[in-house]
Amino acid sequence: MRFQKSRENFEFFIVAGLYGLSIVSVVTYAAIDIAGHQVKADTYAARAATPSDALIGHRH
Repeated sequence: MRFQKSRENFEFFIVAGLYGLSIVSVVTYAAIDIAGHQVKADTYAARAATPSDALIGHRH
């Protein structure tokens, strides 16, 4: 009986560990994805803030 109980605990820890790993991986992927979008937004804002050659050419 005691072996059965310890085995149930062992399976519970395996399942809990897998759930924990999946949650951590999803959160990590989401953080990397959000950071990637933030970098794209920053480069777009920097590009929009600097006048392009076409705009400078049309000012004459």
